[in-house]
Parts: sequence; C-alpha cells; structure tokens
Amino acid sequence: MVFAGCVANLDAVWEFADCFNGLMAIPNLIALIALAPVIRRLSQDFFRDPDVRRPRDTDYDGLLVFRDK
Repeated sequence: MVFAGCVANLDAVWEFADCFNGLMAIPNLIALIALAPVIRRLSQDFFRDPDVRRPRDTDYDGLLVFRDK
C-alpha cells in the first residue's frame, strides 16, 4: 500500500484511506452490539444508587454473565 500511495493520485489515496477507516468501525460496532447486555446491567447497577462509592476491586462477576434476566 505504501508503493500504491506513492504512485497513485492523491485524491484516490484519500478515498482509499477514508474507505478503510470506515471499514475499521465494523468490528467495533459488532463488539458494542455483543456487549450491550453487559453495559445495560452495569448501567442499571450504577443508576440504582449512583451515590454509592464502589471500590476499584468490586467484583462484578454476577453482572458480567451473558444471560437474560
């Protein structure tokens, strides 16, 4: 790709770069969809009582299990 970037038209190089940057979003979107239930459970836990100070070593294993409640 470096050689193609050196010899190609600058507009074409930018179009390829934009295209491939857009394609990099696909794995991230798949991961966000897969983690949506976990994010929902953690958010519900937080908003149930947001004033509670949770220590850094809090065990969230019960919330991180992939199952519907």
